[in-house]
Amino acid sequence: MKKVFLFIVLLNITFIAVSQPVIESGELKNWPATDTFKRVIIPNTVIKIANYAFQGCKNITEIIIPSSVEEMQGNPFFNCIHLKKITVDSTSSFFSSENGILFDKSKTFLLAFPSRFDTTSYAVSTTIEGIGNFAFQGCSHLNKILIPSSVKEIGVGVFLYCYNLTDIAVDESSPEFISEDGILFDKNKTILIKYPDNKEGNQYFIPNTVKSIAEFAFACTKNLTDISIPNSVKFIKHNAFLNSSLHAIKIPSSVCDIESYAFQNSQNLTSVKLSNEAWPFSMNVFRLCNQLITIDLSDINYSDDFNMNFYVDMSRKVDPKFFHPALTFYVANEKIKNTFKKSNLNAIVGKPLEFIDFYFKKNQSNIEFSITTAPASFQSPMKERGVVVSEKPFPSTNDTKIIAEKDGEIYNITMDTSNMEPKIYYARSYVIYENLTTYSKQVSFTLEQPNNK
Repeated sequence: MKKVFLFIVLLNITFIAVSQPVIESGELKNWPATDTFKRVIIPNTVIKIANYAFQGCKNITEIIIPSSVEEMQGNPFFNCIHLKKITVDSTSSFFSSENGILFDKSKTFLLAFPSRFDTTSYAVSTTIEGIGNFAFQGCSHLNKILIPSSVKEIGVGVFLYCYNLTDIAVDESSPEFISEDGILFDKNKTILIKYPDNKEGNQYFIPNTVKSIAEFAFACTKNLTDISIPNSVKFIKHNAFLNSSLHAIKIPSSVCDIESYAFQNSQNLTSVKLSNEAWPFSMNVFRLCNQLITIDLSDINYSDDFNMNFYVDMSRKVDPKFFHPALTFYVANEKIKNTFKKSNLNAIVGKPLEFIDFYFKKNQSNIEFSITTAPASFQSPMKERGVVVSEKPFPSTNDTKIIAEKDGEIYNITMDTSNMEPKIYYARSYVIYENLTTYSKQVSFTLEQPNNK
């Protein structure tokens, strides 16, 4: 009998705590997360194990699956953070295990790799043709994985929460996949599948062959703060940038679809620029981006009633619980601004400072900052502008501040560095309005020890 593996992606679920396993009509639906047992033997009355059945069971280190189990949905062991071993009864007709790793019976499909499997590097067997959804989820020990040419299918979120992963390698003869600098793509490099969570470097330029950014592609990338999306990209999938460390993002006009929760919980994200409507679009794309204060829509100049529906829909979908109270929309004209005002949202006609050029030049005893701003079309009066500098990333007006003396679209600021300690510093330009302070992109510079000291 051939069984079909059902892979379901439902991350936004509320799991109910129970004290006893929930088994209904042979289906194990939920194992109590409060269970203190480390070794769990699934009853032999169970025929089917539901998706997320063991979600959050943080005490379990080993799970034993009886031969009665014929079907598993998705990854039942999601977020079992101490799981070291999955054992399957050797008489099972549907599943098998080897060294604690779960496979289908023929060992051509890798279903689940225990989160606390004690290895830093793993080479997938050359017998494997497919890797299941979330198969390596939470494997924080892994820093390198090798995918053989036999693999023809890779599921969703396979490397989610692999916090120390730096390299995903692919056999060069693979007909389906390719790796470039440790980043996983489909063979034609039209889909960016996964950027490793712990890959070094804070900036990345997505290749201009990429048309789609896959689900969870940049999820949990803790070092990456700056990404350039090329005009080739058309689709940004669900949770593509979940828990990312991005500070600002420009979404080009080529993108026609941004799926739900694409940037969810990106706590450092402060600025977003959209160059077109990106239909269909919903504000849950930025759910729980609690530091997001700027959404730049100023290049979208539609004012007719049909296209105004885009702004009406967006303004109605901003739930204050999930956004910073200072969230401000920068728009092209008064009609669009009034649409947001009707929903009690901050809106300004003009361009935000976050996407205005900010450069610096390091000299022997000073730093010259050059800031280019847009024409003064803001509705709120400008009170002050300048540059802030700190030893920590993302400086604010509470740090060292150099106030600009001149108005105009282009201005320069010089900071004396002769008495500053040799180390890395971070800088941003800023503007203070009546009810809002806004910042530019961040730059960093290193001061070195003078030769005469």
